[in-house]
Amino acid sequence: MAFIKTISAREADGELRAVYGTIRTDMVGALPFPVEWTTWNVMRVFSLRPRLLWAFERGFRHIMWDGELGRMAKEAIGVSVAHTNACRY
Repeated sequence: MAFIKTISAREADGELRAVYGTIRTDMVGALPFPVEWTTWNVMRVFSLRPRLLWAFERGFRHIMWDGELGRMAKEAIGVSVAHTNACRY
């Protein structure tokens, strides 16, 4: 249960809906996944401030997709850290 008020992808409109759409495109491209599957809780925390969400997503995208280390290696590190910290995500 979230202690921070968030706006889901289904409830979003205007600027927030556009940012959620950008996130979806960045995460899965043209694959037919619902936008709810690509707007993770960590991103929904910023839903009351769409511009901050956009900036967070740009930073996340830069860290995960750019650089010398490949995405699969970055994902493996993330899974390992989450497992070590007993994170349910």
